[in-house]
Amino acid sequence: MDEEFQTDKWPQMVRSDAKSAVVGIWLFSGFWNLVSWPVLFAVPDEVNNGNLAALAALMFPLIGLCLLYVAVKKTQEWRRFGVTQLRLDPYPGAIGGHVGGVVDLSGSRIDTSTHFEVTLECIHSRLCGSGSDRSRRNTVRWQARGPAEMRVDGKLEFRFDVPAQLPASEPKEGDSYDFWQVRLESDQLEIALDRTFEICVFPTAELARDVSVDTSARGRKRADVELSGALADSQHAEKLRTQHGLTVERRGQWLRLYLHRGRQKGLAAGLGVAGAIFAAAGFLIPDEGFVTELMRWLFGAAGWGMLLASVYIPFNSLDVRINRNEIRRIRGWFGMVVKQQMIAPDELTELAIAQGSTVTAGSKTTIYYRLIGKGPFGEIRIAETIADRSLVEALRRQVMTAAGLSGLESQ
Repeated sequence: MDEEFQTDKWPQMVRSDAKSAVVGIWLFSGFWNLVSWPVLFAVPDEVNNGNLAALAALMFPLIGLCLLYVAVKKTQEWRRFGVTQLRLDPYPGAIGGHVGGVVDLSGSRIDTSTHFEVTLECIHSRLCGSGSDRSRRNTVRWQARGPAEMRVDGKLEFRFDVPAQLPASEPKEGDSYDFWQVRLESDQLEIALDRTFEICVFPTAELARDVSVDTSARGRKRADVELSGALADSQHAEKLRTQHGLTVERRGQWLRLYLHRGRQKGLAAGLGVAGAIFAAAGFLIPDEGFVTELMRWLFGAAGWGMLLASVYIPFNSLDVRINRNEIRRIRGWFGMVVKQQMIAPDELTELAIAQGSTVTAGSKTTIYYRLIGKGPFGEIRIAETIADRSLVEALRRQVMTAAGLSGLESQ
């Protein structure tokens, strides 16, 4: 093993970032509220003087209240669970092998039946922009999720299979680097647990020695059970629809995948709020020459674009029907047919799983996956906006069976 893996920079016992996150959110929320609340005293005078654009400044105290709420919730979580440590097994985590570990929650007296979700991520971080406008942007290169296993001694185990050719952990130096993190969550407790651990992962192809639970296999099995259950009875079908906006059913030789309206409501709401602010700013900016006119046009165009997207995203549907003779796809919006497409299954040369949109809230990133058929015709989207890669893999197997296909390439 390389000597640098043994240094304190890459410890085997990793503490979560919970304490620093609590301190950070209190400092940030305190500063934000200290700066933003005086706005409340200035806005009435500005409005009385005819400056209606000043009303937009009220969003800053509102954001301050939201930050205070988050700070209180983070503090409650810290007091409930305290310090949590992750012991890596193998150490370091292995590209081309296993990334696994044990999280000690024995001091929290948690019932062994409590469900915990573990997410492993490889993240690329880079500086964007120039000069004083530079900001850091993180992009998830690869992500895996699955259920951890709670032992009777109050310790959680997890282990993921990690494909080769992913980038290794790098020191957080320079404009661009890659890092790996584990996120542990549970919403079945009176105070939800949400902890993140930054870990070291290198291309050693090592396997775990002590951790036996296979989180990757458990995730795949869970997806197969969800899908087969949804095909078998209405209760499981309703659960799948609630969680993913998806209905799967068999009608004779047909397999039907129906993605309902109402998906990604959070993304649509965010776009709607941002679009309204931008559109209002474009309308309220006074016309005082070329520069302000350009600003009015840019803000207005961006605002109306986001507003249109906020209406389209939650109200579109996708209806795909597959058998051995054809794959038929209908895109709908508000019940109207927007686009139809039909191909023969033997035209497919690849059935690929691809990353679609991503939504980041704090340190949590949700990736929505797509199932795409490729061939001489171009591409046909068979499924989309599903935040569980294992479920998309299970859907892929169902589609191949219904279409009478085997041996197609996948990504």
